[in-house]
Amino acid sequence: MNKMKAPAPTIRFNNPVFDESVDYQYTVRLGSKWNDILEHDMVVNIADSAGKVIRQATVYDVYAIEFELIPLFVLAHEHDPACHSPEGLFNILQKAYPDELALLGVLAIEKMWDIEITVIGLVLL
Repeated sequence: MNKMKAPAPTIRFNNPVFDESVDYQYTVRLGSKWNDILEHDMVVNIADSAGKVIRQATVYDVYAIEFELIPLFVLAHEHDPACHSPEGLFNILQKAYPDELALLGVLAIEKMWDIEITVIGLVLL
């Protein structure tokens, strides 16, 4: 009996820029949704904001963590250069998740500290 393989999950990016000179990069997402879906060595589709798949990557790391505990090496290897600092990441998360953050009452970075985010490490294919 042949089992059908599930399609690769698709991760959308508002700014799908990646540094081709490095072995791995991170993306940070609000909440724990992706932590529940992704697994080590899983292939994922990378899509632009409209959902058009532009490439694939392999997940090498995924974990949920509070915003304040994001390791600096994650920010240094974030795919989007605008996210290389906590303030920069916060500004991008505000643009990507305005409704969700408003519901949580997050209007400033100081309110973000105990909010759970998911860190996803990717190796581009």
